[in-house]
Amino acid sequence: MLSPWSAERPLTGRHMAGMFIAFFAVVVGVNFTMATLARKSWTGLVVPNSYVASQQFNTKTLERETVLARGDRVQLQYADGQLKLSLTDKTGRPLHITSANFELFHNVDHSESSLELACTNGMCATSVALAPGFWRGDMQLDIRDLGSSRQAVEILVGNK
Repeated sequence: MLSPWSAERPLTGRHMAGMFIAFFAVVVGVNFTMATLARKSWTGLVVPNSYVASQQFNTKTLERETVLARGDRVQLQYADGQLKLSLTDKTGRPLHITSANFELFHNVDHSESSLELACTNGMCATSVALAPGFWRGDMQLDIRDLGSSRQAVEILVGNK
């Protein structure tokens, strides 16, 4: 088989320049694509103080594992300015929530929201205007016959 660069068609400086430009065009194109995808999907600051968050990690992990072991299922919905919460056990029976409090943090614009939901018949709800984007925070629930429960929550408001 003949080489693409034979005596009839020698490798010239123009060929080398074309290969060089093509190589770097691919590198720049991939970097630009990755940077664009990263910018569109970045939700912002995760914790304001990483040292404090690291000190609380084991405690929060133990609380989360306790809730997971019980098999509780949290149903959290935000639509039309209403934040609604319900809680069921592993068999699907609703658990009676006596109080629900949220501390939410919007990663992009750094706004915070402290919410206390009104609970009746095990369902909790409140009216709140949350800015579009990704909200993170903690949910503190008081559940009849089970005591208090603390969980991390994430809410995506609108299309991002």
